[in-house]
Amino acid sequence: MSFDQKYAIEIQNFTFESQIYLQLTSQSPSIPSTPLLTSKNDASYEFLFETTKKLTGLYLMPIVTVLGILGNILMVLVCQKSKKYSTNIYLIILSLSDILKLANDFLYFLVNFTNKIDTSLSEKIFNSLYLYSHYVFVFTAINTSWLTCAIAVDRFVTVSNNQPKPRMSSYYKSIAISICLLSVSALISIPSPLFLG
Repeated sequence: MSFDQKYAIEIQNFTFESQIYLQLTSQSPSIPSTPLLTSKNDASYEFLFETTKKLTGLYLMPIVTVLGILGNILMVLVCQKSKKYSTNIYLIILSLSDILKLANDFLYFLVNFTNKIDTSLSEKIFNSLYLYSHYVFVFTAINTSWLTCAIAVDRFVTVSNNQPKPRMSSYYKSIAISICLLSVSALISIPSPLFLG
């Protein structure tokens, strides 16, 4: 049997399985919209997915998020008590953004943990929080990247101007830039949950 013949048979099998799946889902709305398992490979991929989800969602996620939140809180405290450098403002805002992101990620652990106890309650929590959680995810991702760029530009300007001592004007300018970045990030992130909804 040639390669073309094998390929044609595979396409026919895939088309047949797709038609069966569409008929089943159109007749019974209670069937979940996931592909049918057609081979042992699909079953092994599902097992791998569930195992990875369990390891990351139930075991690694709470450890990483709690340690990250504690580390960022310490970062905020250290930067707040140090001298008034413009970079410290960016680092404080960046740490607060990371705390929000990590707290948002901790919700993933809570949903997975609740799923082990009560599946229906877990689905209700997931459905009620998903759009808000997605908004926070997009907002913190945009804000973090722009704040990192702002830190890089601030360091470049400071080094190129040979200013060893911080000036108060640059300190207050960094506060204004941080507020602008937060506002623009919040506005840009609004469409993502609306499109998903």
